[in-house]
Amino acid sequence: MKPVRLAVFGAPQVSRDGQDLRFDTRKAVALLAYLAVTGRAHRRDALAALLWPTSDQARARSALRRTLSVAGSVGPCLVTSRDVVELDLDLLSCDAREFDELVARGDAPSLQAAVGLATGDFLAGFSLRDSPAFDDWQASTAVRLGDRLVSALSTLADDAIAAGRLDEATGLVRRWLAADPLAETAHAQLMRLLAWSGQRPAALRQFRSLVRLLDRELGVAPLPETSGLYDAIRANRLAVADRPQPRSSVTSAADTVRTSVVVTPGIVGRETEQQLLMARWGESSSRGTVLGIVSESGMGRTTLVQDLADRVHARGGRSLVVRAHEGERQLAGATARELVRSLAGQLPSEASGREDLLDGVMALNPSLADTSGDAGPVNSPGAQIRLFEAVRLLLAGALAGDPAGALVVDDAHWLDPTSADLLAYVARRLPPGLLIVVTWRRGADLADVPVRLFADGDVVVLPALSLDDVTELVRASDVPDVDPMAVHRRTGGSPRLVVEHLAAARAGSGASRHLRDLVQARCESVSATSRQLLSAAAVVGVVADPELLRSTAGRDDVETVEALEALVDSGLLVEDTQRRGYDFPYELLREVVIERTSLARQRLLHSRAADVLSRRHGVDSSAWPADGVARHLSAAGRTSEAAEWFWTAAMESRALYAHREELEQLQAARAAGLEPALVHEALGDALTRLGRYREALESFEQGAAANEDPVRLAAVEHKLANVHDRLGEWTIAQAHLESADDLLGGDSAAAPRARVGADLALVLHRQGMSQAAEARARLARADATESGDVLALAQVHDVLGVVAIGGGDLDAAVRHLELSVGWATQLDDVGPAVAAENNLARALDLMGRSDEALDAARRALALGERHGDQHRVGALHANLADLLHRRGEEEEAQREARAAAATLAAVDDADLRPQVWTLVEW
Repeated sequence: MKPVRLAVFGAPQVSRDGQDLRFDTRKAVALLAYLAVTGRAHRRDALAALLWPTSDQARARSALRRTLSVAGSVGPCLVTSRDVVELDLDLLSCDAREFDELVARGDAPSLQAAVGLATGDFLAGFSLRDSPAFDDWQASTAVRLGDRLVSALSTLADDAIAAGRLDEATGLVRRWLAADPLAETAHAQLMRLLAWSGQRPAALRQFRSLVRLLDRELGVAPLPETSGLYDAIRANRLAVADRPQPRSSVTSAADTVRTSVVVTPGIVGRETEQQLLMARWGESSSRGTVLGIVSESGMGRTTLVQDLADRVHARGGRSLVVRAHEGERQLAGATARELVRSLAGQLPSEASGREDLLDGVMALNPSLADTSGDAGPVNSPGAQIRLFEAVRLLLAGALAGDPAGALVVDDAHWLDPTSADLLAYVARRLPPGLLIVVTWRRGADLADVPVRLFADGDVVVLPALSLDDVTELVRASDVPDVDPMAVHRRTGGSPRLVVEHLAAARAGSGASRHLRDLVQARCESVSATSRQLLSAAAVVGVVADPELLRSTAGRDDVETVEALEALVDSGLLVEDTQRRGYDFPYELLREVVIERTSLARQRLLHSRAADVLSRRHGVDSSAWPADGVARHLSAAGRTSEAAEWFWTAAMESRALYAHREELEQLQAARAAGLEPALVHEALGDALTRLGRYREALESFEQGAAANEDPVRLAAVEHKLANVHDRLGEWTIAQAHLESADDLLGGDSAAAPRARVGADLALVLHRQGMSQAAEARARLARADATESGDVLALAQVHDVLGVVAIGGGDLDAAVRHLELSVGWATQLDDVGPAVAAENNLARALDLMGRSDEALDAARRALALGERHGDQHRVGALHANLADLLHRRGEEEEAQREARAAAATLAAVDDADLRPQVWTLVEW
């Protein structure tokens, strides 16, 4: 017998050598439960963040050490090291782990033992008020264990019925319903048992109870099979001989993976395009190639590019197909994450620098990190460019080679802006040995799709099939009495429409004029449960795993598995083996299913999907972004919750420097009623980063009007001043800075007052008020010194250096600017270092120390490109060009001048021509 016992079914209990243990903190119990149920080692940082999410890292780790000391009463079972914590499973027994092992065996004695262990809900009555991530893990684990319990009870009930033990079966089914009240299969089984036992009135009441429950919770009627059972019981036609046979194992929807062949239009009529694709692939061995494929819906784009990927693979190249989805268009980096995840699996283990490549993309997809890795912060706008470069290198390492590899980006019209930017970045810098094929739907809004990458000859437009092509498809289908000419006339040569007509003819339902009619007939041909799963898949809107579909639809495991198999067999859903989920084979099918789903049911399904995804987000926010939760909540009418989740989504997008997505999410949060002061300031920040200065000013002004806290209002005034400064409106900037300074009274505000004072001094200097600027800068230095704020000290010495340059005291300028560089190098944000190095270059140049000036200017540019503020990167290129021109290095000066022009031309709101672009110092 193992010395330590942890019971997590019901209220948690911990014992050692038969003696119950008591802890003076709930966190100790939570820690032991988490370690025991997951059954593996966890990093201290991860545990600290899980249990103390609102504390800084140092305090959280300190709290973890104290909790480990308390939990240490379990003895040597708790194993700790400097970096990780785990439980020795050889010294520990845990009822949840034993339950999983017994259910996995699947035989009747093991299932009986498993059911006996599950004496209550997982960690019943236990929660941590200040740790939502732990609560989310607890909720998702409870769902998983509950699903397995239901499957075990269902199997045991069927076996008891087959053996004639009806009382035992009734007890098992009642317990099944207690665990899963919405399991219609269980209600039907209980109706049968009651009827077989001579309790017909109770069986009929059970049906009426089910009707009320399904209408209230799911907005649906019972399945026709259940209604038919009710009619049979009422007419006393139910036969005992209808008992099921015993099942030998438990199958859950989450564990089921099925491979089926889906009817597709094939490659008939696409031989010319096939040859062109293969020719471009052959050319890609010596140089990278990008090719676009565009067509109307239903013309076989997906089939054609999948055929290309298969051919490349068959010829020894590596290929990868990623598909964008409408439901992920607002998820920052959604397709990029899927690309990274897939590339990581394809990267050869012996590839040079493999670990460095994976580490380089970790911030874009933290789930790629192994248990010993830490995802570093994305701490500057330039981080996105560095991530794009890391993904490009990963793509080259995973696919490029000889023979060439192929990357297919299908349905690019659904790309989120960040993923579209990544594709554009990679396409401009293609390595040799790689073909990229991008497909999109003709007529789609391509504002965010990099179609500018394709020259006229680099886009293939798929035409309709000819009569000969349709005739070949009809003959290959083996469907009798079908006139190819009539099919061609009705379909217009659309491959998808041809296939749907042939499927309808094969099913004996005849051919209809419109594709929507055919699709609707296909949907009606499957069972009611399958249609409910289809509705759930349509509402989820992305590739959905079986458990997500089951939870959203409200069906049990067995029903879900059977329905998914039927839907895949009929071609209404397809499996995505890369993402281990199910998707629609084409968008029109999703549209038809949505049209057939009532608005009330759509809201209900959105609500259930939001609940599932919110729990998953708490466990892994990178795999289940907040935007998906927010949009489901919004569609479900849960507006106030949606507002909070849109805010969380915006912060996630900001961390990726996906500012367009951030802007849309903040606008959605504002529309949903989030606190105006908070959201207007955040909108101003996002618009500033995008260079949309006039709109940023409007948002900051709205934020200032809604803000009553003096410190927060001062911060908004400071931001308003910075935007006006960039626009060259220095008098207005000065007024805002003076307002901010007035609001910041008291010793506690010394650091922000120093930063405001530094910027005020700079604005005064730009207006030619040198003495006032110097006096204000010295006051700011006093505040900065008093506060010890590194950012303030860096800014103040930078401004003093600029003022000294204006006054002709170049020695003092260099001293101040070198001090500024020294302080700035201690900051995570490299922005202040950019300013100091740029200004130092100017001072050194004026002193005639041109070699040192050139070095400083190049350091400034390198830091500026890392920081990513494209307005200032353009100015830095221009400053470097001027310096090189004065040195007589005309060729390099011209290159920098062209780089400045190109950088500035790419910035949003280029028509404003902000003054910051022309500044030589800041």
